[in-house]
Amino acid sequence: MNNLKNNNIKDLLKQYSDLIKEKQEIQAAIDKIQRELDKMEAEGYTEKDSVTGGDGGKQHFVVEGFPYPAYSRKRTLLLVRQRQQIDIKEKIDTQINLIEQCINQIDNSRMRRLITLRYIEGLSWVQVARKMGKHHTADSCRMAVERFLSKI
Repeated sequence: MNNLKNNNIKDLLKQYSDLIKEKQEIQAAIDKIQRELDKMEAEGYTEKDSVTGGDGGKQHFVVEGFPYPAYSRKRTLLLVRQRQQIDIKEKIDTQINLIEQCINQIDNSRMRRLITLRYIEGLSWVQVARKMGKHHTADSCRMAVERFLSKI
């Protein structure tokens, strides 16, 4: 918990579900970039152009080939974008691990369960109260967590 004293733990807990979703979106973007790279390499990425030439410039020829400069430029851009996405994903993983470590360091089992149900599983306070069992209401669960977080 000491790791998070400088950061507002409540804000980090609220971000947890967004961090998980962002991580999934970034993984999808990384996969898409990898598919584009694989497609470029597998299909042979060629371009066609029409040129005039021959006797007096009256004949038309179609030239087809592999555009190395364009391919290299696009591949480099895709690799840079992929690296940026991977870096962001690593930062998100670090934040997620920090939050989970913080929750696991809580000594009070009841509080650990309340925080896990609310912030990790994303349940509403009413659902948290139901999962906690009898003698728990949505408001009592919410207030207990708020009191605990304000003490940190």
